[in-house]
Amino acid sequence: MVLAFIFLFMAQAGAEIQTAMPGWTDDALTVPSSVVSIEANAFQGVPATGVVLPSSVTNVSPNAFNGMENLAYICVLNDNVSLGANSLGAMDSDIQIWAHEGSTAEAYAEAYNLTFVRLYTFEESLMEYAASKLGTKYVRGSWDCVLFVRNCYLTVFGIRLPDTCRGMEKLNESSLVASQHLQVTRITDLNALKTGDIICWKNDEVNYCTHVGMYVGAGKVNGVNYSSGVFIENSSGAGKVRYWRIEMNNPRSYYVRNFICAWRILP
Repeated sequence: MVLAFIFLFMAQAGAEIQTAMPGWTDDALTVPSSVVSIEANAFQGVPATGVVLPSSVTNVSPNAFNGMENLAYICVLNDNVSLGANSLGAMDSDIQIWAHEGSTAEAYAEAYNLTFVRLYTFEESLMEYAASKLGTKYVRGSWDCVLFVRNCYLTVFGIRLPDTCRGMEKLNESSLVASQHLQVTRITDLNALKTGDIICWKNDEVNYCTHVGMYVGAGKVNGVNYSSGVFIENSSGAGKVRYWRIEMNNPRSYYVRNFICAWRILP
């Protein structure tokens, strides 16, 4: 489908923009996800202050946004969209370009001397906020392992999660999931973990969840290189929020032998 005229709708931006911009609440002029190309002058005379181009859009023709006198920003969610001359605005205009770092839209903003506003991925946003809590003191019942994870998701995405370890273990059965229309996937293989997954562990004496944390990844984390997986937790033993490692290839290690499951959540 090619957008030659104004086949647009005013609505709350969907899950895609919410993921890119946590806390997004504004009404946006949002191009339908069936659209793949934006034609020249497609928005002529539209009074909107902002436009969201979903990842389905792969091409924006020259002068696509001509005649939008109130336009303040264009949000581009396809990192590799093809952009024609003056496709997102003329040189030195006061239009902001919102996009991911390293995208063609960022390159366009630089070439045309436009203000670039970086969008963060779901995982980046979550981990950046979690890292801001490193070192905060563990307090049982008010700032413990579960409440740390819950606070991260609530603050960054407005997602409400259970406030107990047992509730996290059975997250897919929680009324919170249904009421918020969340997509929840249960992960049972440690090697399948992705950044942002909520991990549930037990201890050696019981068979139910007694601790939770969030998976960060491997490689360089907070300036330190890790060859194995790293998670962030609010630890009672350490007395604070910290990074810690999972010895993935050692089945006898504590965080491997006591792994129950992990949950992957998308809004």
